[in-house]
Amino acid sequence: MNGIDISKHQAGLNLANVKNAGRDFVILRGSYTGYGANRTKNKDSSFETFYQNAKANGLKVGAYHYSCATNKTEGIAEANFIYDNCLKGKKFEMPIYIDVEEQRWQANNKSGVTDAIIGFCETLESKGYYVGIYASLDWFKNKIDTARLDAYSKWVACWTNAQPQFNYRGFEMWQNSDCGVVSGTKVDTDVAFVDFESIIKSHGLNGYSKGTNSNTAPQPTRKS
Repeated sequence: MNGIDISKHQAGLNLANVKNAGRDFVILRGSYTGYGANRTKNKDSSFETFYQNAKANGLKVGAYHYSCATNKTEGIAEANFIYDNCLKGKKFEMPIYIDVEEQRWQANNKSGVTDAIIGFCETLESKGYYVGIYASLDWFKNKIDTARLDAYSKWVACWTNAQPQFNYRGFEMWQNSDCGVVSGTKVDTDVAFVDFESIIKSHGLNGYSKGTNSNTAPQPTRKS
């Protein structure tokens, strides 16, 4: 499946044009932690509009929180923020991700950022969500203790024509470009290797009741 990921930086993009361009899904920035000294949490100002527009046009929807967390407690707080402000009461056919790439807070704290990821993922899993981690190939290899994260789905950013070599479990989505264009708007483009919707619906995740979709699929990597 092919998709895009967007935030308020693409405000005004009509997702009907995304569907007509042959894209199957959209991953929306739901919320983010500011990188200033206070690291305040914020809801993306375009999230609600994009969510409604995506649903209206038959696109599968996921979401992410841009993280600045450096320990488990902060990761838990970010998970609770995106749940309370973006996820609760909605349905998602794609995973909910923690986006880990913040040079100012996370780049030199391998243990802490890994703890934060675990806190985020554990918290949303406990609420019934299919969760995962977004990061660049370099971060997964060098700045995150990825071996501790076998239980979770990985969304790997590597802007190359060839699928990257990734020697960890759970590589289920690939961000292959930051320069796609839809209706004159620059977007990141993505490829999903898993039928997330069937897994999510059949297991009653992401706001769906169990067995919503009669088409069953293999369990998520982290459940095996």
